Amino acid sequence: MKRIISFLLMIIILITQIPALAKEREMRAVWFSYEDYASQLSSLDEISFRKKADDICKNLKNSGMNTIIFHVRAFSDAFYNSSYFGYSKYVCGTAGVSPGYDPLSIMCDIAHENGLDIHAWINPYRIGSPKNVTESSIAYKWYHTYGNERICEVNGSWYYNPSSKEVREYIIAGVREIAENYAVDGIHFDDYFYPTADESFDMEFYESSGTPLSLNEWRCENVNLLIKDTYDSIKKINHNILFGISPNADIEKNYTNYFADVKKWCSYDGYVDYIVPQIYFGYKNSTMPFDKVLSMWTQMCTVPELYIGIASYKSGKEDKWAGEGKNEWLEETDICSRQIKDIRSNEKAEGFMLFCYTPVFSDSANESARAELLNIKNLLETREKGSILTSFSLMIKALLGLTY
Repeated sequence: MKRIISFLLMIIILITQIPALAKEREMRAVWFSYEDYASQLSSLDEISFRKKADDICKNLKNSGMNTIIFHVRAFSDAFYNSSYFGYSKYVCGTAGVSPGYDPLSIMCDIAHENGLDIHAWINPYRIGSPKNVTESSIAYKWYHTYGNERICEVNGSWYYNPSSKEVREYIIAGVREIAENYAVDGIHFDDYFYPTADESFDMEFYESSGTPLSLNEWRCENVNLLIKDTYDSIKKINHNILFGISPNADIEKNYTNYFADVKKWCSYDGYVDYIVPQIYFGYKNSTMPFDKVLSMWTQMCTVPELYIGIASYKSGKEDKWAGEGKNEWLEETDICSRQIKDIRSNEKAEGFMLFCYTPVFSDSANESARAELLNIKNLLETREKGSILTSFSLMIKALLGLTY
C-alpha cells in the first residue's frame, strides 16, 4: 500500500513538471514591422491599443508562436518614450507626436501575459526622408552642424555615418535605454548597415583614418565595432537579454553591399547570441534555392544560435526575381511548413522567424497565406503533443522502475 501511495504521489509531482520537461526550445518568431504597426496599431487611444495588442499576441500564441520581434526604431525614431529619439510618424501619423502612453512598455506586458518573448527590433543607421526629420532631433542638428561627417545622404535619404565614433556611441546609448528600462527578452538588428557600396560615400573619412585596411575591410570593421560594443553594453546591463542580427541570406552580398561581417559574427564569441539569415526563397528559386542556402549558413555558423528567416509574406504572390521559380508561391501553399521541417532536421538550426505579421496573421491575409498558416499551426501542434506524450511516457517508465 505504501508503494502505491508513493507511486501516486510521484505521478502527481511529476505531472506538474510536464510543462518544464516538455518546454519548447525552438524559436518560433514573427517580425512585427513598422508597416504592421501602421496598419494595426497607429493612432489608437491607450484602451484600444491594449485591446489590439492583446489580439495580436493571442493570434501569435494560438498559432504556435513563442516570440514577437517588435519594431521599436525604424528610421532614427522611437515606438516608446525615448530620451534620444522622437516618436515615429507611424505611431500617430506625425513624427515627434506622443500617443500619451508608452507602446513598448504595454507590448512587453501583454506579450509576457500571453506567454510570448519580445525582442526590440532596431534599424541602427537608417534615418530616411529628410522631410520626416524633426528640427529637434539630433539627426537634424548633426546634419546642419557636421554634414556628412555624421549624417550622409544617399538617393535622397539620410543615414548615420557608420565610421563616426559619435554615431556609434549614440546608437548604443539608445540600445542601453531600452535594455535598462523595458522588460525585453532581446535586442534585434536587421540587415541594413552601410546604405551604399559607392566609394565616394565615405572616401574622405577612409583616407583620413590612416588605416592599413582596404576600404571594404575598413567598412566591415566599422560595423564590427558597433556590433561588439552593442553586445558588451547589453550584457553589462542584463546578461539574459539576447542580442541577434538578421542579415541578408546572400553571404557574399553582406560584404559587397552592406559590409556586414557575417562570417566573423558566426565564428567568434562576443558579437551575437543568435543570427537569422533572411532566406526568403522558395525551393525552385533559380539562383538561391532554400535548401542550398540553408546548408551554406549551417556550415558557416558555429558559435551563435542559428534561426532562419522565412518569407511567409510571399504566399499567394509572384516571386518575380526567382527565375524559373517565380510562380512557386502562387502554386503551392505548403512552402513555409516544408521549410520548417527542413530547419528542424538541420543539425544546427534551432528555429525560425516569419516575415511578417500583417500578410499572414491579419484579416487581410490572402487565401494562400491562410493555408500556409494552417499548415504551420498543425505542424507545431503535432510537435507539442508529441513532446508531452514522450515526456509522460518517460516519466511513467522511470516511476515503474523506481517503485517495482
